[in-house]
Amino acid sequence: MVQDADAARTLYRRVFEKNGRFAALSAYGIGRLALVAEPSSLPEAAHWFKLAASGGHVESQYNYGLALIEGWAGEVDVASGLSWLEKARDCGMADADEVYQRVTRQLADGLTDPAYER
Repeated sequence: MVQDADAARTLYRRVFEKNGRFAALSAYGIGRLALVAEPSSLPEAAHWFKLAASGGHVESQYNYGLALIEGWAGEVDVASGLSWLEKARDCGMADADEVYQRVTRQLADGLTDPAYER
C-alpha cells in the first residue's frame, strides 16, 4: 500500500509541476495522501490543500478552511478559515455551510475556541 501511495504522490507531483489545468486537482490528491498518511503529515496536507484551494478546488477550500480553524495548518486562523469555508459553501458544498454555521454560532456565543468538533 505504501508503494502505491508513493507512486501516486510521484505522479501527482509531476502533473502539479506542469502547472496545467489539472494542477489544483493534483495538489488536492497530494493533500489527501498526506491527510491519511499519519497525524504528523497534517501540516503537509494543509499546504497542498492551500495550493489546490487557491486554484479553485472546492473540496480543498473546505479542507484548508478546516485546517486553519482546527490548527493543523500550523496555526489557528479562524477568520481565514471561515473565508475559505465561505468560498466552498458559495460553490454549493453543504458540509462547508454546516461547519461555517456551527463555527459562527460558537463565536457569537462567546466561545474562545471555535474548533470544529467532528
